[in-house]
Amino acid sequence: MRRSPSVVESALKQQQFLRFTIQPDLVALIEIDAHTQQRRSSLREGSSSERFPSERFANANANALKSEETSDLSASRPQRQQVTELLNIPLDRVVPMPHLPPTVMGVYNWRGEILWIVDLAKLLGLDTSARTDRSLQPTIVLTSITESDLSHGSGENRSVSTIGLVVDAIAEIEWHSLETTHIRAPNHIYPELLPWSRGVWQSVTGENLLVLDGRSILDRADFHADV
Repeated sequence: MRRSPSVVESALKQQQFLRFTIQPDLVALIEIDAHTQQRRSSLREGSSSERFPSERFANANANALKSEETSDLSASRPQRQQVTELLNIPLDRVVPMPHLPPTVMGVYNWRGEILWIVDLAKLLGLDTSARTDRSLQPTIVLTSITESDLSHGSGENRSVSTIGLVVDAIAEIEWHSLETTHIRAPNHIYPELLPWSRGVWQSVTGENLLVLDGRSILDRADFHADV
């Protein structure tokens, strides 16, 4: 059956997001990555929700990131951020480091590379006093790619930074069409989160979802870049 132009246009505007909870009462979305959405479309088509942990998600993102060495990036997005992997990190494998902010839990050996582990709730300035320690930490690996000359895609002037964001729980991968008119400033619900978010989006069921800005999080957590 042929779809109407309005249906096709709506589908093209959809973006892929990861749903997770920062705290039990705070649900958030973060955009996965527009450049690699098509590579990961099978995750959404294969099931209504990909529950954490997702090996297919991890493998698809790892392959997509590696392919950047030979692929051109969109000139309209010189700075990009990707959710490259979902991890369940044992707390005893996170090595604390001295002289760093309390938001930094330490470093983790991630496939032979140093991954800085950041407590997202603390980074956002939320109260974590009621939280209890867990042996496994649900972690979102967020990667920033900045390239000064996107026209060649050679990667010679590329800067890549990666951090692990510890959250309360990781839920599923979803498709949403987040029109600007549907996103409200978080002032009336989460005023303290204004610098970190794109706003609050209300779903068709009336649920308020905080849409985090990956760029802002990476910019404010750049303590690790030169370590």
